[in-house]
Amino acid sequence: MGLRNSYFDIKDPENPVYLGRTEYRDDQKGAAHSAALARGGTILIETREVSNPVGTGYESAYGYTRIFDIKDKTNPVLLSEFTTDLTFDIPPTSTGRTTFAKTVHDPKVLGNTLYLSYYSGGVLGVDITDPSNPVEIARYTPEGSNVWGVFVDRNYILASDMGQGLKVLLKNNKNNGNKTIE
Repeated sequence: MGLRNSYFDIKDPENPVYLGRTEYRDDQKGAAHSAALARGGTILIETREVSNPVGTGYESAYGYTRIFDIKDKTNPVLLSEFTTDLTFDIPPTSTGRTTFAKTVHDPKVLGNTLYLSYYSGGVLGVDITDPSNPVEIARYTPEGSNVWGVFVDRNYILASDMGQGLKVLLKNNKNNGNKTIE
């Protein structure tokens, strides 16, 4: 089992009060690596990094995104798990090999759009209007990408690529060779 997101009431920082935490199925690996909030803090976007997608007793999968309703912090409710074509694309030689190539890494939310960095998968845009049914609406994957982080500001999406440097994407650009990033 991996690490989970825990919730604390920190009104009094010297005396934090434990409220609750997210849970994993017994067959899920990885750790709650990054998180973002949506809808005024009532929706939690949790990404799990998985470096070795193969393990006895675990699902064979790279890390993916989980979306929770956290209106009641003492009882987070899993609404959905967002996977991509990368999640279950595991080469036969990956047994015992450590790589983050196809795992999700960093979430950011602007309005009803979730932006995810996916190392070799680049940047994905996901419509979370209905957090129980997230839908991929855009993808930017440069050749040889190794996108570690994503940041969204007004009409720009910044993608930090560990091998190629900073990528500056213009939202709603229909000429990027992939789906439109919105």
